Amino acid sequence: MSPLALAKHYFELSNKSDLDAIRALMTESTTYSSENTGLHLGVDQIMAMQENFHGSFEILCWHVREVEEIKPGVVRFEFLLSGKRKSGEAVCQAGIEHIVVHEGKLQHIEVRNASAEPKAPASGTAARRLVSSGSPFEAKIGYSRALVDGAWCFVAGSTGLDVESGKLPESVEEQCRNTLRTIETALAEAGFAFKDVVRVHYILPDRRDFEHCWPQLQAAFGQVRPPATMIQAELLDPKMRIEIEVTAYDPAKA
Repeated sequence: MSPLALAKHYFELSNKSDLDAIRALMTESTTYSSENTGLHLGVDQIMAMQENFHGSFEILCWHVREVEEIKPGVVRFEFLLSGKRKSGEAVCQAGIEHIVVHEGKLQHIEVRNASAEPKAPASGTAARRLVSSGSPFEAKIGYSRALVDGAWCFVAGSTGLDVESGKLPESVEEQCRNTLRTIETALAEAGFAFKDVVRVHYILPDRRDFEHCWPQLQAAFGQVRPPATMIQAELLDPKMRIEIEVTAYDPAKA
């Protein structure tokens, strides 16, 4: 089943309150974050929340307005939740849901109220918004792939994990390629590009690996040549061989 079909199936099961079937779509490490119910780590926490939520309604229905696979394995829904609680309270709430699918299972679900969805700023005004890559670690740890503040874009330290396969290649060259792809995607979603980068930090556990990355770094930043610093330090996973963090600025957005 494709990520889009799996995500749609999840909504269909939610409308039936078929919690056993919903559980079967998840793994032990699935995560769920919501503005209304908070962060839930693992399928047991998620299902306990789901049982409480579904159990509080007499009538409950999700109406899907728009659905789109915004990147491989990441599906975005716009929906309207309507129903009647057992207390007699009527509920009508628009929302945005992002579902991350990996290897045929729901890996992460993020729900927020539609009023919290970032809106395009008026011309000449600054806007602060977050950009997510869909990684479950963003919700687990409490960070975003990038933050846009007016004409500035700050991209978090990114490593060589292949976001589509979830695998970390062995060579530093392949890890560097994946890292730059992750950064380029985050910049693009924020409305920026490599040409807007004004500062770069490179972090490598072994400084001898740095030179192997130079051709790719020159291809990405050679035209703008931003100030850069290389730091030798351990990374989160011993198999990680490079992490890159960038800051971008676009005066046209000021």
